Formats: sequence, C-alpha cells, structure tokens
Amino acid sequence: MTPAPTAPPLTAPRPSGGATERQITPHLERAARSGERLALLCVAFDNLDGVALAHGAMACDLLLAELGQSVGALVGQAGEVMVPGDGTLLVLQPVLGGTAAARSLAGRISLLVDGPQRLGGQDVHLRARVGVAIFPDDAGDPHALRRHARLAALHAARDPRRRPQFFLAEMAESLSQEQRLAEDLRAALADAQLRLAFQPQLDIRGGRIFATEALLRWNHPVLGAVSPASFVAVAERTGLIVPLGRWVLNEACRVGAAWHRGGTSLRMAVNLSPAQVAFPELVEEVEEALRRSGLPPEQLVLEVTERLLMRDLETATRALGRLREQGVGVALDDFGAGHAGIGYLRDLPVDQLKIDRSLVDDLDDAERRPALTGAGVALGRTLGMQVLAEGVETPSQLDGLRRMGCDAAQGYLIARPVQAGGEPGALLKPAEVTALAPAPS
Repeated sequence: MTPAPTAPPLTAPRPSGGATERQITPHLERAARSGERLALLCVAFDNLDGVALAHGAMACDLLLAELGQSVGALVGQAGEVMVPGDGTLLVLQPVLGGTAAARSLAGRISLLVDGPQRLGGQDVHLRARVGVAIFPDDAGDPHALRRHARLAALHAARDPRRRPQFFLAEMAESLSQEQRLAEDLRAALADAQLRLAFQPQLDIRGGRIFATEALLRWNHPVLGAVSPASFVAVAERTGLIVPLGRWVLNEACRVGAAWHRGGTSLRMAVNLSPAQVAFPELVEEVEEALRRSGLPPEQLVLEVTERLLMRDLETATRALGRLREQGVGVALDDFGAGHAGIGYLRDLPVDQLKIDRSLVDDLDDAERRPALTGAGVALGRTLGMQVLAEGVETPSQLDGLRRMGCDAAQGYLIARPVQAGGEPGALLKPAEVTALAPAPS
C-alpha cells in the first residue's frame, strides 16, 4: 500500500516569503490528521506607518524581514515565521505542553521585537503587540485562524502592560462596537458635535488665573456625553487621533486668539498624542494653526507625556525643540507617574513640569511619602522649569504645594472644566481666585 502523502514539516523561518493561506493549509491538514493543536501568533506594530514615512517603505520592509529572521532564531526548527507583507509577522507553532507554552513563546517574541531596533544606522522604537489563535479551538481554516490571531493582537494594544492576548469570541463584538464608535467619531468631526472645555491654571503665589488647558468633549446625538477616556482611545487605535488632534489644536488657537484680541491673554495648553508627535508635519501644522488664528506663539503650550517622549525621544525632541525656538511652550505632563527616569530631563525642550495627580494625592496622606512630591517640585525648579501640580482638590494640598515652592496648580479646587464659549469670564472667577491667594505677610 502506498503511504498517504504527508505535508512538509514545519521549517526554519522564511521571512521573505508571502504568508498566504496556502502556506498555512498543509500544516493545518497535518495537524487535523494527527489530532495536534497549532498556535498562530500575529505580531503587529502600532507605529509602523510612522517608521515607513520617516525612513521609506523599502527600509521598513527590510526591518520586518530582519525581525522575522530574529524571531525565527528564537522559534527554532519547530516553528515557521512568515512575513505576509501587511506590516505583521506570523508565527506558526505546535502547541506542545498546552497553551502555557504558547503564552511563554508569545511573551518572549514580544520582548524581542518591542522597543528600539536598528534601522539605517539609527534606533527606531517599535511598539509591538502579539495575538494568538489556536487551531482547531478558535478556527478550523487558515483564513479564520489568521483573522482571529490579528483580532487578538488588536486587543493586546488595549492592555496597559501590552501583554500578548489569546483570541476570545467576544473580541469580535467588541471590535464591531469600536468600529461603530469610530464611524460616529468621524461624523462628529464633520458635523460639529465636538466642543472644547477649559480648565483654568492658577498662579499659586499671585492668586491669579494665568493659563487654561483645552479639553475635548463629545456630545453624541444618541449616547449623550461620551467619556474622553473612551473615544480618545478609539481614536488612537483607528488612526483618527491625528485629525482629531488637529481639530483641537486649531480650535484652541482660535479661541485663545479671540480672548487675546479681547484683552484677556491666557496661555492655552493643548495635549499632543503620540501619533501627532510622530507626524512628520507636526511643526508645520502648529505654525499654520498659529498663523491662521493670530494667536502669539508665546500663548500656546503643547503638553506631552513621559511615555510619549520615550517612544521616540529623538523625533519628539527635534520637533518640539523647533517649536520652542519660535516661542511655543512645552509642558511635560504626568511627571512622576512612573513611566521613565529623570536623567534625560536636562536635555528636553521643556518649559513646564506638570506634577502627576498621584503625587498631589500624597499630600493628604502622611503615610504615602509626600516627600516625593517635594522632590519633584525641587527638581523642576532646579532645572529652571515652571512647576504645575495637577489634580489639586483640597485646600491642604494647595497649602502644601505653596510651602514646597510649587508655581502653579490645576484641579477641582481651582475650577472644574467649563465650556467658556467666546468669552473667558467664566474661567477667571475673580472672587473664588482671590480666596485662594496667599494671605498677606
């Protein structure tokens, strides 16, 4: 009897080959005959488009091929690595020893490809995420298996620690809801459903409002007020954050310029997303927003987080440095939230250090080491930065910050965010601000 033909064994990586369903099919057929389970791991990258824009598509393809070889060396002869040409890597691996082994492999791959990689003699910082789908548990054909692995990779981006995710059936419904919200957000941009609210910032020593932070608000026609934490995250995952951030920048500059012409010159703080900072035309967009609105550059402050800066420190420093040379202020937001060290601060183009609310909360709890708050304030002042504390909610917190030498404060004690319309009077609140001023010595 002639033996039945067998599928080729899983081989060493072929990073230059196209990862088609035809490549995966023979392995699934063999696994079905033997009763074996296979894991398909999808390695996706959040910021690959930015890398391609900065270095070119060919360099980006080369980087993926090199990463495929590195992953192949990690996987060894038991698995196969494929580079399908869609900005991902696929890894096919037998599930030996249960899903714990697949989870361990996914974690090791994530550590290997996430972070700085060499490209053209310089470092580029990749943001990798890994999703896993199991044959035959999650899908019985190559197309569905690949789709489910990619869906799991999408969900890995939502995990704060970016841990690899295994496919779950409810992920499809969650993605569908997100896509509907993204479509509604596109409509909101076109139909003027978005508004800005403004939260004042207090000069602690002088007892006056000197600046305000522009905060995005969305009143959905059906859902009502949608939490920014919800729709901003959707915007970041779907690429809408760039046009959304552009709208916020232009609207904040327009409002700030109108106040300035009316005799009220408040500095206008605007948050930048990671995608905006990585956008090659960021400097030109800010310049155009200032030119179109007539807002003086000195009246605009761009807020960035430590986490954002550390994704691509060189690109962020270069763009923000150019804007700062023109008079635009730069604030480092959420300082002390634990994202990075402090050794790099001296070289950053930053004017203002915003102390994270977690350190401000410590001021009302002696057991939570409020000395750390004082150290953050002292560091900022030593580096010649204005120091502003976020999330100030009690008089005792404000008093503590004043004693530490903190320059400014923002939070519910000063004012909640308000939609000020065309007039800034609601932000200034002279009676309330006077009450927060220090007593005469």
